[in-house]
Amino acid sequence: MDTILRIDTVSEHDAFYQQENLHPLVSVIDFSGRVPGIYASRMNFGFYAVYLKDVKCGDMKYGRHTYDYQDRTLVFVAPG
Repeated sequence: MDTILRIDTVSEHDAFYQQENLHPLVSVIDFSGRVPGIYASRMNFGFYAVYLKDVKCGDMKYGRHTYDYQDRTLVFVAPG
C-alpha cells in the first residue's frame, strides 16, 4: 500500500511545490512546470483546497470512489 503524504498547512503545501509562501492561510499556485521533490500518489490535506485542472490526466481516486476528471475541471478537496 502506498504511503499517504500528510500536508497540514498551506505553508507546507507551498514548500512541497517549491512555492514562496506569501500568506499562511491562502495561496495561489500556477502548476505549469512545477514538479514536487517527491511524487505522492496519496495525499491527505489539513485544509480546504480548490484546483483547476487544465490537463487531462485520467482517473483520480477521492475517498472510496474513482472519478473521471477531464481537462478544465474544478476539483474541491476537504480536510482529511
